[in-house]
This record gives sequence, C-alpha cells and structure tokens, in this order.
Amino acid sequence: MANTRIKDQIQKEFETVLQKHNKVLIQLSTLNFKHDSLKKIKREFVTHLEELINKIREEYKTVRDEIVWDHLVIGFFGETNAGKSTIIETLRLRYASNKNTWNHGEIVGTGEADFTKDASEYELNINGQRITLIDIPGIEGDESKYRHIIAKALHKAHYIFYVHKKNSRPDTKIACRIQDYLSDWTRVCSIYNVSNSIGNYDEAEDRANLYTEGVIKQAAIIKSAFQEMLGFLYEENITLQAQVALCSSSDFSNSIKLSKDAKKLRKYFRDANKAYAFSRFDSLIILLDKLNRSFDKVIIDSQNQKLKALKKRSCLKLEEFEQTHKDLLSQLERRLMRMTLDIKEKVQSSKYAIQNRCDACINETFIEVEKSVFDSIDKYKDNRYFLENEIKNILCINIKNNLPYKINQECRDIIAKMTQQIHDRIKELNYFSITIEKPNINFEFQYDIDTNAVIKYLKVCLGDVLDVAGGAAGGGGTWCHWRPYRNRYWSFIRGRSSSC
Repeated sequence: MANTRIKDQIQKEFETVLQKHNKVLIQLSTLNFKHDSLKKIKREFVTHLEELINKIREEYKTVRDEIVWDHLVIGFFGETNAGKSTIIETLRLRYASNKNTWNHGEIVGTGEADFTKDASEYELNINGQRITLIDIPGIEGDESKYRHIIAKALHKAHYIFYVHKKNSRPDTKIACRIQDYLSDWTRVCSIYNVSNSIGNYDEAEDRANLYTEGVIKQAAIIKSAFQEMLGFLYEENITLQAQVALCSSSDFSNSIKLSKDAKKLRKYFRDANKAYAFSRFDSLIILLDKLNRSFDKVIIDSQNQKLKALKKRSCLKLEEFEQTHKDLLSQLERRLMRMTLDIKEKVQSSKYAIQNRCDACINETFIEVEKSVFDSIDKYKDNRYFLENEIKNILCINIKNNLPYKINQECRDIIAKMTQQIHDRIKELNYFSITIEKPNINFEFQYDIDTNAVIKYLKVCLGDVLDVAGGAAGGGGTWCHWRPYRNRYWSFIRGRSSSC
C-alpha cells in the first residue's frame, strides 16, 4: 500500500515537471523574430528543449517501469578483475535453489579485461527473503562499450556494492568514473576483497586470521577514500576473501583451475567450513540480511530518492537551459544595440570625412586651375586664340578628368576603412552563431562640365584680361595685374553667379 502511494505521488510530480517543460516550449515557440539569424537561434532552442523533454520522458519511463518494488536488488560494481563475479558465484552456490543446473564457476573471470560483458542478473533466497544480484561490467577496461548497460543496471539497483581488490588507496581516476556513473540517489557499500591467492595460505600462521594488521590498515584506507569520494551516499565497508569463500563452496569438477584451487584449499585448511569461516564471507551475508529485513524502507527510500533526484535534475537542466539562453539573448540584444549606435556613428563620421575630402579636392584642383590659367595668360597674352584653347585644355584636364579621379580615390579609401570597421564589429556576432556577409559599398563620383559654356563666358571677359595684360608690357608682369580679376573667374568655376 505504501509503495503504491509513493508511486502515485511520484507520477504526479513528474507530470507537473513535464507540464512546466511543455509550457516553456509553447512560450518559446510563440516568439516572433524577424531577423533570420534570430529565427535560427529560436529553432535551435526549440529543438534542444524538445530533446530535453524526450530525454526526461525516457528516463522517467525507465525508472517507472524497471523499478523493482517487491524485493531487494543489489548491483555489484567496481574495477575489472576485482572479484565481483567470484563473490556473486559464491552467493549462488550457497543460496540459489537451482545450484545443480549450471557449471559451477562458469561466471568467474579469467583475468581478461572486460570479462563481464553484460549486466547479468541472479536470483537468490537468503533466509527466506528474495534478492536479485546484478553483475555489472568492470570500469577499468573499455567500459564505454557497455555504458548504457551500466547505467540501466544502476537505475534498477537499490544498493551498490563496490568491490575493491588492490592493496592501495582507490585511484583518483577510478573515483571520477564512480562519480560519473553513480547518481545522487544510489547508496554504496564497499567490499575489500583481500587479493591473496590460495597458495599464500600454505603456512599455518597465514590461516590463523584474515584480519591481519595489514588487512585492517588497508580496509581503513579504502573506507576513508570512499567516504571522501561519495560523502553521504557511502554507508560502510566489509572485508572478505572471495577466492577462499568460492573454493570452499564446491569441488568445481568442470573447471580445471578452480578444481585445483579447491583441492589445495582443503589440503591447507583440512575442512571447507573452516576455510569459509576464515574468508569472513558471512560479513556480506549479515549485511544483506540486515538490508533485507528492512527492505520495504530501503526500497521506498531508494526509489523515492531516485525519482526525486531525476525530477530535480530535469528541473535544474530546464532552469539552466532557460537562464543560459535568456542571458545569451539579453547579451545579444545589448550587443546589437551598441553595434547599431557604433555603425551609425561610423557612417556619419565617414559622411563628414567624405564631404571634407571632397571640398579639399575641389579647392586643391581649382587652385591648380587658377595658377595654370595665370601662367597661360602670361604665356599667351598676345594671342587670344591660343589662350582660349589653353584654358579649355586646363579645364578639361584638371576638372573633367583629374578631379573625379581624386574624389573617387578619396571616397573609396574612406568607405573601405568604414566598411572594414563595420565588418569587425559584425564579426563579434560569431559568438552567437550569427553570420553576416561583409557589406559591399560601391562608390563612383561622376559629373559633366560644359567646357564650351565656360569658354563662352571667358570670351566675354577675355578682352578685359588681354587689355590688362597688354597694358603691362612695360610694367611688372602679368601675374600682378591679373590678380584683381582672378576672384571673378574663380567664383565662376566654383559655380557661383558672377558678371563681367
């Protein structure tokens, strides 16, 4: 009854979680962006959120459908060749009802890495209570091939027994793998499997007590390390000798190696029961029996914590997802606002620069025209025909040809610099996966000047110029006598109205 109530409560909680996720998905889907890049970001957000929702549904389905509510499930986890299968086989030989239906020792590893290639399950009956054992692939081989198998087995287990065999502190890399695999609901007990082979017990003093000073010290190191690694998830450590326990449980007629070890064990200990007692394997049975007696509480607590953790993790992922992309969009909005202002400023400053450079080019050109006209008057002061043609050539070369080229060149340089500055700012959007092509601004300054009209105007006024020039034949040169007239011609060429 309590189990059913917990299951119903958990289901309601998960329905609430999924409703929250779907609400966010609907809100996100209704956002309307005009810019293609923002539309792309929105699509990516929606896709990511849909994947998250599907993953939560799958995890919930796995936990809901594969949870065992009526008996205890223990997962044996640990390093490759640590003795997980040896411990499980010993339990099978002593507590399985059908122990005559398989070849004894068949699941025990050969020392080969990744000997256990699947999560095998075994049913036992210990003191009238049903228990399922799961032999999980080791984590020192290439366990990436079995990652999904390991994860599924850990989801199903109420407790994890982590088997450690080396006479050293558990490795930091192994600790990282443990934390990577174990979720925040899985309670853990460690088993220190003393690594001596059967041949090491040929002396009587070696068979006196498994708990030697060295074994006790190593057990304390293992316990301290697991407490540090796993915190509140870690419960206790037991120490045993799995190989001695196994070889005292059968004669292994179908296994040459195990049969030899079993005979050697009986020779050293004289009695299989004494050997089994020496192995301290009963410490594991005592622990399993303790968990079994309170299995209702253990299962409810384990499953409740498991599903609450799944709910919490999914909510945290959603909140992280929302906050990350909310911050990203806010950052993008601020960046776009600053960029818009900067680009407007650069365009405006470039506009002023173009105006200033164009004015400078015009001034420089007409100063050159003025000087050239003065020089021509000095040179052709006695020949009206040559003077008219020379002035026409000066106007064509300097105003019709050179001036547009100078203006175009100056404008291109200013626009190229502005374009590069704008592009450099736009490249900052690459962080947001927004790609905008470099702007291409074409500029070509074109105009026509009616040189005939200019010459026509000059014909009207040229008499005055030549008269002044001729009157200066005995004086100080044409340049100084031409100076009073140049403003009239200068203003004409610049486009302002003037009269002769």
